[in-house]
Amino acid sequence: AGTFLQALGQVGCNVVALAQGSSELSISAVVKAADADRALRHVHHRFLHTREIVELYLCGVGTVGAQLLAQLAGRPAVAASGVELRLCGVATSNRLLLDPNGMDPARAADRLRAEGVPATLANLLDHVAQRRPDQPILVDCTSSRALAQAYPDILGCGLHIVSASKHANSAPLDHYRAIRRAAQRHG
Repeated sequence: AGTFLQALGQVGCNVVALAQGSSELSISAVVKAADADRALRHVHHRFLHTREIVELYLCGVGTVGAQLLAQLAGRPAVAASGVELRLCGVATSNRLLLDPNGMDPARAADRLRAEGVPATLANLLDHVAQRRPDQPILVDCTSSRALAQAYPDILGCGLHIVSASKHANSAPLDHYRAIRRAAQRHG
């Protein structure tokens, strides 16, 4: 039961009711309908070693972001470990392209220029909040102080953050502590 409940907790699924049979192999849980698919995927991943999907949301397609896109394009979508890195969003400071099914990293920057819509960080966070993916990661390849200032809010929306930016760790100590608190609270 511990592994089962831990798996649900890892993806932020609250258990409404729990029942365990006489065997340790029989356990049932009631979760909110909005959490059901995510809960099932993650429990299956933990017990049956199914593929885990990590959704990447890349902010910045300049020098560093373009190199990351090239590296993603040059590797298999599913690693030997069974983890699939799926590029689901790319953004610049004023354009955003989202594709919940994933996009080809080799074409992502061109698609952003051609199909991207005017956007804000709030648009991206709303999209992720509505979809509730298992493992969403915002990859910050920008030099934006404003994006680094938003890290506590981004973490609070359930995204993990990978950053090439120095702004968050060179900001005032209060901001650094706010990031650490948000990371501890939201995983």
